[in-house]
Amino acid sequence: MGLLRASVELVQTDTRLSERNELRGVSIPHLKEGMWLLDCGCGVGSITVGLIDHVRPGLVVGADRAFGGFRGAIQYASEHEVAGLEFIGADAYATPFRDDTFDAALAHSMLETLDRPSEALREIRRVLKPAGVVGVASVEYGGLLLAGPSLELLQNFYKIRQELWLRNRIANPWTGRNLRAFLVEAGFSSVEASARYIPYGDPEAVKRFGMDRASDCQDPEFAEPAAELNFADSVTLQAIAAAWSRWATDPRSFAAFAWGNAIAWKQRCKKALLGGHSREMVDKKQDQTRSRPIPQQAPLKSGLLNERLLESSANRFRSDRRHLISGDGMFGG
Repeated sequence: MGLLRASVELVQTDTRLSERNELRGVSIPHLKEGMWLLDCGCGVGSITVGLIDHVRPGLVVGADRAFGGFRGAIQYASEHEVAGLEFIGADAYATPFRDDTFDAALAHSMLETLDRPSEALREIRRVLKPAGVVGVASVEYGGLLLAGPSLELLQNFYKIRQELWLRNRIANPWTGRNLRAFLVEAGFSSVEASARYIPYGDPEAVKRFGMDRASDCQDPEFAEPAAELNFADSVTLQAIAAAWSRWATDPRSFAAFAWGNAIAWKQRCKKALLGGHSREMVDKKQDQTRSRPIPQQAPLKSGLLNERLLESSANRFRSDRRHLISGDGMFGG
């Protein structure tokens, strides 16, 4: 199977994420028809594609620094004639959008990958219109739950992973607890934070989760840096992989990952002085806001498969770091 087709199938599988509880408390309840939504740090675009159903006939823009990562989503949208969906390569700290462009924004499993999450949130706040809403979600390894056989080996797996994340600046595994603080530091008002668990507690989920972790132990992208940094040798990793394989079929096994969620709003500017006269600065009607230009740099049309995008680093699809995420395309795995 080619990389493009594999990425299309990943998107097709994971568009269901936008319908599940993972996003219920983050953004979906606040989305309305006709909104313009920014999915910041969209990765492969699987969540982005699913969000369009909640704002149609509005617009969803997926933005990610890994420009080649979402080519599968573009192909999927083209094949399924998904309208109102665009993608663009952009830096989280300096997006190419004008002030007050979007009605809503989402940063799912993104802030933990950044050195300066509050700064990225300030950039999101800039492109949100007054009273715009942002939803964020990040993993919180402090709440990891594990039960079943060989727990010491399984816990060692996560100790190694956390060390690799921190040493290689891949992600901060304890970001979920700090989302409220980051949003307040970024200047948002009315911040509401919460937490949830993603469980793996039925036979199919346990088997898939355990076998994925066993595979991770043999993945060179995990095993080689672990050995180079003296976190684990090949014998240890083989033992951990075997432990995950046993765990995957044991009826006592259970795992759950804690996630931090937060929703915040950009403060509405109630009054502004113009020529000595005060005027209410309130949300305009949807049909008035639709006329504003979206980006200073035109994003890719989902229906036009960009050849330059496909040619840029054929192996970029692996930039989702499969060994660092779960089958749901998130850091909680």
